[in-house]
Amino acid sequence: MSATHLVHDLDFTSYRELLRSLLPRASRFAVSDASGAVHCADEDFPQSAPAKVLGKASIDLRSASETMRNIRRVPLHRQVLYAAAVPIESIHDTAYLWALMPARSDADRVAKSLSSVAEALARDLNLNATLDAMATRYFAEGQDGLSQLARDCCDYMHADIAAVVDEVLAVAAELPQ
Repeated sequence: MSATHLVHDLDFTSYRELLRSLLPRASRFAVSDASGAVHCADEDFPQSAPAKVLGKASIDLRSASETMRNIRRVPLHRQVLYAAAVPIESIHDTAYLWALMPARSDADRVAKSLSSVAEALARDLNLNATLDAMATRYFAEGQDGLSQLARDCCDYMHADIAAVVDEVLAVAAELPQ
């Protein structure tokens, strides 16, 4: 499993809505894999920019200064492209969250917002990677394995119930009040 697979299957809608509320001046958002291949993006996002940015040896997003919280600013014409690393520890890979902002944006505010969303995205991608690995392992074991998968998902996700229905794992939990 790779970040490419996880990012390709990502439903970016809720992340886009969250980013729009946190960064209303942003013109476009995207998510790419470690190579810079864009899998989820707003219309008219500069598709080739992430690969160019990640391909430059002088750009290392993991060594960004603490004030930018793992965020890099890259000037792009009259705008600035911000990139946030999204580590997926469970598969030892990385995805990237991108925001295209006006040049006169508050860099600290953008970095804080983008970093927060990147952390949530990392949690979701790590969870999906772990669940995919569990499903693959248990699927090979047949019906007993699928039953064990449902039980393990309840424990792992702190859910009240999990079941395999028509080859889909359904998990439910009561929301805290």
